[in-house]
Amino acid sequence: MRPQAPAPADVADQPPFARLHGLACWHCGAVTKALTPAGEVTLDDDGKAWKVVSCEVHEGRPLS
Repeated sequence: MRPQAPAPADVADQPPFARLHGLACWHCGAVTKALTPAGEVTLDDDGKAWKVVSCEVHEGRPLS
């Protein structure tokens, strides 16, 4: 069995699918808490704006 090559840095730095698609809190990844719109984020590689959400604990926290 050959060892797997590490993922390219730009792939590893991408946010998880659920956070990027508004299915989990952008800040902590929670999926079982109430989620509210938190704004939009833009990734460096594609320029597309993604609508993200936050849980009640992180509501109002700046997207960074």
